[in-house]
Amino acid sequence: MTEGPDAFWATLRREIRLADCIALAVVPAVLASVFVLPIETRMAYAFVYERPTVLTAYTAHFVHRSLEHLLANVIGYALLAGIGYVLALLADARRLFGVAATTYLLAFPPVLSALNLAIPRNAVGYGFSGVTMAFAGLLAVMLAAYAGRRLHPAADVGHAPAGFLAALAVAAVSVSAGSRVATVLAAVAALSALGYVGSAVVAHRGESPHATLSRPGWLDLFVVGLAVFAGYPFVGFPTDLRAGTGVVNAYVHLLGFCLAFLVAYLAAETGVLDADT
Repeated sequence: MTEGPDAFWATLRREIRLADCIALAVVPAVLASVFVLPIETRMAYAFVYERPTVLTAYTAHFVHRSLEHLLANVIGYALLAGIGYVLALLADARRLFGVAATTYLLAFPPVLSALNLAIPRNAVGYGFSGVTMAFAGLLAVMLAAYAGRRLHPAADVGHAPAGFLAALAVAAVSVSAGSRVATVLAAVAALSALGYVGSAVVAHRGESPHATLSRPGWLDLFVVGLAVFAGYPFVGFPTDLRAGTGVVNAYVHLLGFCLAFLVAYLAAETGVLDADT
């Protein structure tokens, strides 16, 4: 039996909550509010690696020097968090998404700043991109959860590492093009992703296919989410790390992406957070 697109929209309207949308909108509102401050005031809250403070370890992630930098992070956040939220609603994973998002916004900024100190350098760090990349890591988990709940019963969160590893392969090649180490790492990640997919296919071979991949609306959302997830590594890990007078911090992007995925994936797999009721 198939369902019309009206079933998809009816379910979405029933599940979506105004309070959630307002909470998600607070982030770009805060980023914009900080940006209207004088540049001297903004940069006073940036993270100076040689003079780190607990306060700037957090505030630096909400500071942007240029409008282009701000818009890139706001658009990225809107895409990743917005699509991730809708997938979570329809995958009965609202609680997981909410707890993960709260963790990324409150705990990740100081953690990412502290981990940046592992690489000694005379630099100033700022920008929301590390946290934005965290929502890319969460999106990998939400896509797998949604696929299992709405598209095919053989899929589940356990398949999320395939997308995560594929994204790591893209990141390794994109940032360090021509590097033998990066090429090896990319190959290992890509082969691991393929192996993960292959093992899942073998494990479910012979099962009665109850796929609903032709359901209008449901598959469309998955394709959109998958396209955003597949394309965002090229944004977060550009081949040219120069950005105006600064340099893209690919290290903090990688940290945000990896840590966020692990937090959400382990929470989902261990059942720490029960399914929505």
